[in-house]
Amino acid sequence: MLGDEAQKVRVDDEGFVFTNLLFPGGLQDDVLITEGMVTARGEQLYGVFASVWHARQPDADDRCIGTVGGEFLTKAQRDFAEWNSTLL
Repeated sequence: MLGDEAQKVRVDDEGFVFTNLLFPGGLQDDVLITEGMVTARGEQLYGVFASVWHARQPDADDRCIGTVGGEFLTKAQRDFAEWNSTLL
């Protein structure tokens, strides 16, 4: 179970939801998670960005902090990603 620090969220003026995410290398504070591609095995991948601006760029794939599989996210984080993707 993630600690309180990893579960914090923030909503910006446009309604995008930011959260903290625990990566193998440590905690990433205040990141934007979006839905990414679905692999041939049917696995949903998620993009992690430092800002909405980065996620909106044509080369967003090159600007992401990382890509994670859904098994590394909580249900709430997957829901945030879906919401953020609809806003993009």
